[in-house]
Amino acid sequence: MSSLSSLIGLVAGVRDRVQRFRVNRRWAKLCENGMHLGSDVWLPDSTWIDPDYCFLISIGDHCGFGAECLILAHDAQMDEFIDAARIGRVIIHASCHIGSRTVVLPGVEIGPRTIVGANSVVSRSLPPDTVCAGAPARVICSLEDYLTKHRARLATH
Repeated sequence: MSSLSSLIGLVAGVRDRVQRFRVNRRWAKLCENGMHLGSDVWLPDSTWIDPDYCFLISIGDHCGFGAECLILAHDAQMDEFIDAARIGRVIIHASCHIGSRTVVLPGVEIGPRTIVGANSVVSRSLPPDTVCAGAPARVICSLEDYLTKHRARLATH
């Protein structure tokens, strides 16, 4: 039984290393094709970044993304009807945190130190130092108000 559990552990370790290699290779390939990826960025395996227009995407230092986020630099929904697609830069500045399952659409800029709530749709630019959420994402409060509220709550527990 001990050798079976050791074998299972070994297989799981190899699988994890292969998966990490594949993900790192995917991010490296996007960067080779022109995407800017800052340092200390948390991108889960499930994050999807527009591979065809990745050169229009810039992600600053110290950003974090929840699971299953989509970052799109093009939108071809209108193509069938008017033979046109929307293409635009996506700039995510430093120290942004993007909640799970958020969709970032082409042509937007997310200001530094902005938090975007889970399941949001970022269809227009968001200002710095804010907390935003919704579909479409809009400012909920300032980052300072958000931090003050949570600091007070932590102090009472």
